[in-house]
Amino acid sequence: MILEDIIKTFREYYKEFPVKERIGLINPEFPDTFTPSVGAVHLDRILKDEKQYKKTTKYSIADVCYRDFDANLVDRDRLSLFEMCAAFEINNPNSTLEDSIEKSYKFLTDHLGISKQKLVVTYFCGGRVLNKEVPENNISKATWEKLGIKKLVGFKNQNFLLSGNEYAKNTSVIQVAGPRDEIFYELDDGRLIEIGTIQYLIREISYNAFKPLRISPSPSVAYGPERLAMCLNNSKSIFDINTIKQLKEIVENKLGEDNYKIGLSQKSIYKIVDHLRAINFLVADGASFTGDQRGVRLKALLSRVVSEAYKLDITDIDFYKDFITKTIEVYKERFPHLINLEDKKNIILDRVESKRTTS
Repeated sequence: MILEDIIKTFREYYKEFPVKERIGLINPEFPDTFTPSVGAVHLDRILKDEKQYKKTTKYSIADVCYRDFDANLVDRDRLSLFEMCAAFEINNPNSTLEDSIEKSYKFLTDHLGISKQKLVVTYFCGGRVLNKEVPENNISKATWEKLGIKKLVGFKNQNFLLSGNEYAKNTSVIQVAGPRDEIFYELDDGRLIEIGTIQYLIREISYNAFKPLRISPSPSVAYGPERLAMCLNNSKSIFDINTIKQLKEIVENKLGEDNYKIGLSQKSIYKIVDHLRAINFLVADGASFTGDQRGVRLKALLSRVVSEAYKLDITDIDFYKDFITKTIEVYKERFPHLINLEDKKNIILDRVESKRTTS
C-alpha cells in the first residue's frame, strides 16, 4: 500500500470527522519556528474561542509538520518535515478513550492489514508530574489487553504529554496535558517504528501547575502515514517509500552507478533529501532567508544541504533545480500550494549560489 492509499484509507475510515483546511507551516502560534503540530494549532484556536470550545466538535487533518530539533536527528527512520493524519473529538461526553483505542486498532488491523502480532504499545503507568501524583492510565492498559496486544509496556513521564512549549520556547499555545499511548510497528529486524499516538487530554497547565481543562476530557489520535508506508512495504528506510524515493533518486543519480560510494554516503543522502524537501515546503508556504528566527533556521537548514552535497561532489545548480521540479511533481496533487515554488524557486537557488561562492 503506497502513501497516497494510506491517506485515502484514513480519510474514508474517519469520514465522520470533517476535514480541516490546511493552515500551512507558518502560524502566529509559533512565531520563532515553523508549525511542529498542525493538530496543536487547530486545538489551540478552539480552546481560545469561547463560543467554539463549548461546542461538540469533530475534525480531521492530513498535512505536513516541521520540527527543527529533528533536523539534527535525521536518519533512515526519522524526518524533520513529515506528514501527519489526525482525528480529534472535543466536548463529546459519549466519546470514550476505549472507543478511540478500539477504533484505532481496527483502522490499523482491519483496514491497513497490520497483524496485531506486529504491534507494540506503550502507555502511562503512573508517576509524579508537575509535583502531583498521577495514577496509571488503567483504561488504556485494560483496553489494549482486551484487544489481544501482548507487547504492552508501561512508562512514566515519557507517556504523559505536557504540550504547548514542547517544540518551541516562544509560543502562545495553551498547554494541555494527559496520558498518551504510543503505537509501534516491529520490523523483521527488531526495530520499533512509531506509527501512531492516542492522546487523552485531561488537564491544562498554568504556571507549571495543573488546572481544569476547559473542555471535557478528549481523546485524539494521530498517525505517521510515511512511517506506515515504510512498514507496510517492508522498506529498509523511510526514504524508500514511493514519494521520498523519487527525491532520493535525484541525489543518487548524481553519484552515478558507484553503489559502494552510494552506500558510504547514505547519511549524507538522507540529510540532503530531508532538508531540501523541507526547504521546498517551507518556502512554498512563505518562508524566506531573513534575519528573524525563522529565517535563521531556514539558513541553517540550507547550509547543511550545501555542505552535505559538497561532500558528495554535488556542486552544480542544476541538481537543485531538478530537486525542486521533482518535489512539485511528486506532491502537487495533494499539496497544490507547492506550485508556488515555480515562482519562488529563485529564493532557494540564489541562496544556494551565495553559499557555494562563499564556501
